[in-house]
Amino acid sequence: MDPTEQTDWGNDIGDDQPKKSPAEFAATRPGKKILFKKKSSLKKSGRSKYKPESGYMYTGLVIPKLPFQRLVLEILQDHPVSNLLIQCSAAGAMHECAEVYLVSLFEEANLYAEAANRVTVLPRDLHRTLCMRAEAAAVTTDSPSTTSTEPEGLESSERIASVED
Repeated sequence: MDPTEQTDWGNDIGDDQPKKSPAEFAATRPGKKILFKKKSSLKKSGRSKYKPESGYMYTGLVIPKLPFQRLVLEILQDHPVSNLLIQCSAAGAMHECAEVYLVSLFEEANLYAEAANRVTVLPRDLHRTLCMRAEAAAVTTDSPSTTSTEPEGLESSERIASVED
């Protein structure tokens, strides 16, 4: 056989007749009824790629537990007091707090990225977020504290009586 010739390896039986739809097939069988029509499994391209994930919220921890504990122990080794240990519940609480902080940081950075019509969070978005948080912290610590001239420990009725006198 010449290598340029192509052979048909398929079955030639029934290839000349087109396939029937389920309704046409049921019409040829008088005693049978179609209970449901099979949906096509083919989807338009791009439709199923970006499904909204509104109902799928991940409630677990994002950072794995053991690497976080190793990081905490490494930081504790750098501390001047060398024999520091940490309880498992304290490590879990620090893990939870660190994740809450990082998630809120990236949520704010994502807002800056969306304002710039981008999808990707860039380092400048994180830097801007940290600067804004530092400014907000500086504003709250620089504000004058509200000091009361009234003596401590007085009940509200005694304060009113002392003002009227």
